[in-house]
Amino acid sequence: MKNTFTRDEEGEREVDNKWLCAPSVDTEYWISSEFFDTKQEAIDAAKEAIKKYNADPKNENLEDEIGYFAEDYSKVTSFAVGQASVFVISADVNYIIENIQEQAYSECGDSADGFLEDVTKEHKEELENIILDWFDKHNYKANFYKILNVEEIVLEVE
Repeated sequence: MKNTFTRDEEGEREVDNKWLCAPSVDTEYWISSEFFDTKQEAIDAAKEAIKKYNADPKNENLEDEIGYFAEDYSKVTSFAVGQASVFVISADVNYIIENIQEQAYSECGDSADGFLEDVTKEHKEELENIILDWFDKHNYKANFYKILNVEEIVLEVE
């Protein structure tokens, strides 16, 4: 069953771990608008759309299914399928603390030795939560994803 996309409790589009198609495995931007729960659903939908397109390329298009718009109306003989993986914001508090330590040493020299070396695991977790809460509070969410598990699907075209 096609699942174009779902929305989370804030109404944001959820595409994480959904499957989608593109014109080829080398496609830089996967722009199809249809997302599927399973790889097989994505493949089946693309195959069906390509079958219709190849039968009547001047009156059909593949923009929704595989993000493809043919200018020469040539038959489509292959496509790619892949899985969306949404970028997840993380806060590397160890890096932040180290950066602050380096700034302190740069400005104050040896007198800054030992600064922030006693930050506890609990305090680091607290800092991480504060940073991540700030991203949520101000709605700074990634609206992009990378594509994993890419596979080329070659069709038998008449």
